[in-house]
Amino acid sequence: TLFGFFVVGNNRRPVEKLEDMKGLKIRHPGGMMGPLYIGEVGASAMTVPGAEVPVALNQGVVDGLVTTIVHYHDARWHTKYLTLPFYCSYSLPFLVNLKWWERLPQEIQQTIEKKVMPELMDFAFKEVAEREKLYVAEIQKPPYNVKVSYLSESEMERWTKIIRPKAFEKFVKAVGSEGQVMIDEVLRLRPIK
Repeated sequence: TLFGFFVVGNNRRPVEKLEDMKGLKIRHPGGMMGPLYIGEVGASAMTVPGAEVPVALNQGVVDGLVTTIVHYHDARWHTKYLTLPFYCSYSLPFLVNLKWWERLPQEIQQTIEKKVMPELMDFAFKEVAEREKLYVAEIQKPPYNVKVSYLSESEMERWTKIIRPKAFEKFVKAVGSEGQVMIDEVLRLRPIK
C-alpha cells in the first residue's frame, strides 16, 4: 500500500537546493536508505522514536524530519519549513506466510491477486494523492503556517546522481547478488533517463 512520497520538514531554513541540507540534524524513521540519503546530502541522520518526535523538534534535539506528508500532518509533526518531494515513495507490501498462502484454495489466491490487491492499490493511490493535495494546502494556513518549497526538476536530478549509485551499491551489499538482479529488473521495467 502506498503512503506517499517522503518529504523533509525542518525548523531552521527552507530546503530548495542540496546545499540547504548541510548541517541539519534530521530524524528518519529507520531502515537502510534513510541514513544514507540524509548523510549524502550533508545532513546528520538521527533516529528518534515516533512518540518523542514532537519533543525532539521542540527542544532542538533534531532540526527536522523525513516522513510522508500524510503522516507529517496526521501526527502533527509540523515544522516551519517543508520540502516536497524529498526522496522516495513509502509503501508497505502485502506479505503473508508462504505456508499459509499455499494452503489457500487456488480460487481464493486468484481473487486476492487479481481483484483484491489491484482494487486496494487503486484505492490507496487515489486516497493518498487526495490527502497529499489537501494537506499541502492546509498546512500552509493558520494555525500551522508551514512554508512549503518544491525541489526543481534539475535539483532532483542533482540529488539523484549523488544518491542512486550509492543506494544501489548499499542494497546489493545488504541483499547479495539477488539485489543486483532486482535492480536490473527495475531498471529494465523503468529505465533511467
